[in-house]
Amino acid sequence: MTSHHHRHHAKCSKHFKVLSKVFRDVDLKACGSRENNALVQFLRCEVKHSYASCRPLLASYERCHKSVMGVGTFGKQTECASELKGLQFCVCGQDNDLVN
Repeated sequence: MTSHHHRHHAKCSKHFKVLSKVFRDVDLKACGSRENNALVQFLRCEVKHSYASCRPLLASYERCHKSVMGVGTFGKQTECASELKGLQFCVCGQDNDLVN
């Protein structure tokens, strides 16, 4: 992700900086990985400051993440890639190159 893609909220700059260092290694299926956590922190900040309409998708991802990290599954899923991809798309739209 480069600065000309998604214009991030000023309050999310520190999260964007961390994410920009690891985004090539983001694996949407790697729930709880350092890289995924960097993506989630950035998206959570963006939702809080700029994308309130994405709150339901953030809540859906967080429910999945909590379940997978806690009991190992969310329904029949063992990861939250689809929820994270949906949240990422809501915040970044077509203008992102993080979708794996």
